Amino acid sequence: MKHIKKIIDDHIRMYGLKPEIPLKALKIQFNHNLHEECIIGVLSHYNLSLKLRVVTKKLKDYNAAQIQLISPMPKYGSIVFKNLRFRIEYDKSVAGLSVERFLFAIAHEIGHILLLSKDSPHCESEVATDLIAMVMGFDSVYQKSKVVEVFNQSWPYNKIGDSIAGYLSKEEISFARQYIVERRKNI
Repeated sequence: MKHIKKIIDDHIRMYGLKPEIPLKALKIQFNHNLHEECIIGVLSHYNLSLKLRVVTKKLKDYNAAQIQLISPMPKYGSIVFKNLRFRIEYDKSVAGLSVERFLFAIAHEIGHILLLSKDSPHCESEVATDLIAMVMGFDSVYQKSKVVEVFNQSWPYNKIGDSIAGYLSKEEISFARQYIVERRKNI
């Protein structure tokens, strides 16, 4: 777990540590299918100033969301960056499974922008992108985000279980969450 701790410490050093996102209003919006408002809430909690174009689209591989990035990514705050409009796509059918799954997927995608535009040494890592979302206040959301999986699709022997969405194991998520909660106590 040393690698997880190191990435979290690097993120906190570069971007700070946010409090947990308040979920009450976002859950109400989500339950009323106000997904774009939820996305704006995630972006607001990150405190990033950027333009988003939100698109509903059927996505592959059980993705709840994806963001289109440009390479090379301009520096955050530059004139080029300020003029960019990022396209974030989300799949309503997947997003409809749980508010936590949806919010964490969006937080993860926005994390890509943060890491790339501020030259993070971890910008190419999906694990680090999950961890930046946790550092930015989506740690409890991540821990609660579940994906239903069908392990065997041969009826009548379908085995259905659930797993955490994302790139970290349940143990890594638990460790990261505990570490982040402890770090928040010192703020």
